[in-house]
Amino acid sequence: MPAFGRPGRLPGQSPPVWRSRRENELFAGRDDELERVWDGLCRHGQLVLVPEGNLPDIGETELAGEYQHRYKLRYDVAWWVDCGQGADIAAQLDELADQARARLADCAADGAPVPGEGWLLVLAGAGSPEEVEPYLPGRGAHCLIVADRTADSWRERTLAIGPLRRRESVMLLTSAAPMVDPATAARLGELLGHRPGLLAELAGYLIRETAVTPELCQRLLEMAAARPAPAAVDSPPPASSGTEPSGGTEPTVRAGPAGEGGLAVGGRPVVSSEPMGPDGAVGRFGGRRAVGDQGAAAGSGAAAGSGAAAGSGAADRSGAADGPAAVAANPAVGGGGSAHADGPAHAQATAAREVDALVAALMRVEYIADPGGFEHWLDELTRLLGRAVALTSPWLAVRLTTLVTEAVREPGRGMLDALVQSLDLVAPRDDRALSVVRRLVTELVARRAGGPEPAADARVRAPAPPFVSWPLGDGVAPSAPPPPRGPAGAAAYYFFTSHAHRHDRDRVVAFHRELEAELRRKVRRRVEPAGFLDAERMGGGEHWPTALRDAVRTAPVLVALWCDDYFESDWCGREFGVFQERIRRATAPGGKPPAGIIPVPWLVREADVPKAAQELHLARIDLGRKYDNMPVLDLMRHPDAFAEYVSLLAYRVMDVARDELPPLAADATKLVRSPFHPES
Repeated sequence: MPAFGRPGRLPGQSPPVWRSRRENELFAGRDDELERVWDGLCRHGQLVLVPEGNLPDIGETELAGEYQHRYKLRYDVAWWVDCGQGADIAAQLDELADQARARLADCAADGAPVPGEGWLLVLAGAGSPEEVEPYLPGRGAHCLIVADRTADSWRERTLAIGPLRRRESVMLLTSAAPMVDPATAARLGELLGHRPGLLAELAGYLIRETAVTPELCQRLLEMAAARPAPAAVDSPPPASSGTEPSGGTEPTVRAGPAGEGGLAVGGRPVVSSEPMGPDGAVGRFGGRRAVGDQGAAAGSGAAAGSGAAAGSGAADRSGAADGPAAVAANPAVGGGGSAHADGPAHAQATAAREVDALVAALMRVEYIADPGGFEHWLDELTRLLGRAVALTSPWLAVRLTTLVTEAVREPGRGMLDALVQSLDLVAPRDDRALSVVRRLVTELVARRAGGPEPAADARVRAPAPPFVSWPLGDGVAPSAPPPPRGPAGAAAYYFFTSHAHRHDRDRVVAFHRELEAELRRKVRRRVEPAGFLDAERMGGGEHWPTALRDAVRTAPVLVALWCDDYFESDWCGREFGVFQERIRRATAPGGKPPAGIIPVPWLVREADVPKAAQELHLARIDLGRKYDNMPVLDLMRHPDAFAEYVSLLAYRVMDVARDELPPLAADATKLVRSPFHPES
């Protein structure tokens, strides 16, 4: 199979037949493992991903989801199949056959599609590959299986997934929880075994429990690690590490991958008494079969594991609710352990569960899973509340967790009611997830009032939202486009801070926040001057994270922190190049180009400015002879002078934003390369 895009496909375009988990915005690293998946599928056609050493929270399901998104140009069919407990695999394959007949030219309308080259099936949530073998197509198609364990007949076709590398742990934790500095993130990664699920749960806990600092979590984990192990006691042998119930009657605890690669929802295991496995039927690519309730909801279990844009990946393979911010399973982090039912620990745990459940339900509302839809909802929520809620993170899961935490903690029901009312104003009425959100809020309010909880509506199935990916197959949004946030409304962000990945990340964050705060003091009330700051730096690679790509192609102003490292960074060059391309396209023949880019002297440079950036000039901001030639990083040591600099810089950003630089299409954005090193 050729290692390039299928004929006629544009960058970023999904295959004609496509069903997936939502793309995980917080996915970090794993480039080598993704290449090994591709190589293994090309060599064997079928490959099973299992956790190395039976470790939980490794992220094998998130890896499979990332592979499907990152390699989608190489397939005409890419289909995610949920194989968890209760999932109707056959119904999902029947739906695939229907889609293939409708969308693929080489499939007869009345015949059974024959999977072959250009097909990818991802079967996630199996106990072992043998459980899904009856459903696998013949040779030619790529079949990627995510299982708890392998089998002897699959040894050569097994790829064991281990913990993250140290730098990948730092990328994940600092991206999901911006308050964590890289050194602390590295130590927390070591204490948690560099397992993405645990790191994601910790990040969610830090986002929700604002009184808890990363340093306190580090101390608690170090104390827990230093304690001697308890003496061994005689106990019955543990049940099988798989997912099948012992004896077929006792419930099985499925400790699913809480937060594989992203923020987690419930680090708690899910108990189920239903046996797992295929129903014995074969040949599912041909023939029409009625889809019952389980089949209709089959996609939801698989999708639930990913969470929207945040990559929560929290649901286990049985289809548990997805969403961010679970209390860490480790007692040192999550406040676990027994507590009196009426004590503060019990109240805190109850509030945590309420946040988890409501965030999980909101993550299933398809409209707000889209960045533009979320901003539309946030605008309506702000209007109903009569005040703004500070959301500093670009990641959907983090923003939802912040909103829900404030709503749950706020006395009274005002903000909870506003959450539901604003959703009713913007989201399509046929989204079943809305009913789940309303029910959870109603139950929460009833518990607070001390009254009886409303009876559950038997027609509402919480874990069964529609299984769709964004955008939908035909590219049509579910409702009218949301109102914009930026100047004259074109952009989701008012400015974009472009910086090199260095050991001054804390200073970059401080600079970005000061500029954002100053803009809020200066712009008109109807404008939300939120800036985008990439909390992580990916290093090399071709994959544009969705949030970064959308921000850099739509924000009207690039604030570039110039230093020698900036001009050596390929990512900085690509961000700079996107704005150059936008400026070029916006400039009429013989006309004056819009500014678009504001260079900031971040450090003293030793090398020359690349030719592509030489036409730009650093804006002179008169701060007096003592500070005139001082780079901004050093200027931050002088609070009064720095405050004056940021104030004047904010006016400059407002002037440039008025040019209303047109956005660049997402497909064109992916093609841009760094102009700093055009020969590379």
